[in-house]
Amino acid sequence: MHKEKLCLSQALLYAVPTLPIALLFGSIPIIQGIYAKYFGLSLTAIASIILTARVIDAVTDPIVGYVSDRYFLSKGTRKVFIVSGGLLCIVCGYFLYVPSGHNFTAPYDPVSSLYLLSWLVLFYISWTLFEIPHLAWGSDLAGSSQDKNRVFSLRALGTYLGTLLFLAIPLLPIFDSQGYTPHTLAWAVLISAILMVPSLYFSFQLIPDRNVKCQLSGYSIDRDALIQRNDMGLRRLIVVTTSNKPFLVFVATFFFAGFGGGMSMGLTYIFAESYLGIGEYLPNIYLLSIGIAMVSIAGWHWLAAVFGKTLSWGMGMVGMSVSFLSLALLAPGEDSWLNLLFLQVIIYTCSTAAVVFPPAILSSIIDYGHWKFRQDYSGIYYSLYTFIIKLSLAGGSAFGLAIAGIYGFDAASSKHSPEHIFGLQLGLAYIPALMLLVSLVLVAVAPITERRQKIIRARLDSRVVRYK
Repeated sequence: MHKEKLCLSQALLYAVPTLPIALLFGSIPIIQGIYAKYFGLSLTAIASIILTARVIDAVTDPIVGYVSDRYFLSKGTRKVFIVSGGLLCIVCGYFLYVPSGHNFTAPYDPVSSLYLLSWLVLFYISWTLFEIPHLAWGSDLAGSSQDKNRVFSLRALGTYLGTLLFLAIPLLPIFDSQGYTPHTLAWAVLISAILMVPSLYFSFQLIPDRNVKCQLSGYSIDRDALIQRNDMGLRRLIVVTTSNKPFLVFVATFFFAGFGGGMSMGLTYIFAESYLGIGEYLPNIYLLSIGIAMVSIAGWHWLAAVFGKTLSWGMGMVGMSVSFLSLALLAPGEDSWLNLLFLQVIIYTCSTAAVVFPPAILSSIIDYGHWKFRQDYSGIYYSLYTFIIKLSLAGGSAFGLAIAGIYGFDAASSKHSPEHIFGLQLGLAYIPALMLLVSLVLVAVAPITERRQKIIRARLDSRVVRYK
């Protein structure tokens, strides 16, 4: 038995809930600048908070992955986690983006570090409850390499659409300016809440759960027998993940890429707002960049069909590395917003490869682990994947902010010395470009090619295991 082909309507419905989630998370690269500019926290304090929150959050990932796999084996669904995580994101997002006691006009009361840390941790944990089971659900639904590309390309499309909605909020006529402010964040929570409930409802009502027999293709067994024989002990999980060499290469690749991307993107808002002085142009810059990046998904999908997912991902890394270095050439001036727009278009277009391909590549690696160890650990693998995302992005963002802070860059000031500017460029451009080059080397030695993935999938589909 093999997985039935996933139809386009099911793939679209699967991707729909990522839109309101992405609308909330569209502010994550901006919120650190918001708290620094409006709520009285220093860059070094925010760096410590982000790193602490991400580390705490990352620890929960394997736990959610483990429980998600166990629940799936027992009940045949992951939907309860996804619904709970999506709804909790709205609640936590409100308290994070609309600090208690604040109105929407300056001056704002200062926010304590503990407040930001507490709600940021809860917000990330809520996202974990949604993200890991949702990724695993996509892998459950997709069988062939083409299905994997389709499912995770549409998932990326939903993410970009949600991000576009967030970026477009300052353009609403209710705002006096087109910059990002606490008022912008409040509207992001409201719109996300309106979209979240129907997107979850229709997605889950119209996509039936794949039963365990179908999900573990090639296994003619019932669920009870599977639960009885499936070893989900901690020692077994450690052996399975550390013995999967393609997974270890994947983890190292994604860590360096995520660390560099986190450094640069975490400083972009501060770079544009406090150094270039073009904060009012940011909504249009982000909108155009994300819009073009969203359109580029079709191009990346075509490249993957011609060159494979891994090589296409490497192409994206090259483009991002060159663009990061080019950011260091920008300086305040009349055309600075046009130059930043050009580079952001390239960065977001190239980063689309990192949104589309890693989940699909990991799905193929999961197939390899399934074939090698005769058991499915999709939730665990995706939990470790999100763990690396959070660890690398948080580490990169915190490291970039810390470097700018160490060199004395002040986000609230409009005057900066050459030393301050160099510290900003170091965290924004130079080190991130180096990190991307390291990850590019690792991509070159990735062991799971398209041909090998087809062989693994064929072997899984032809395998029959009888339990007595």
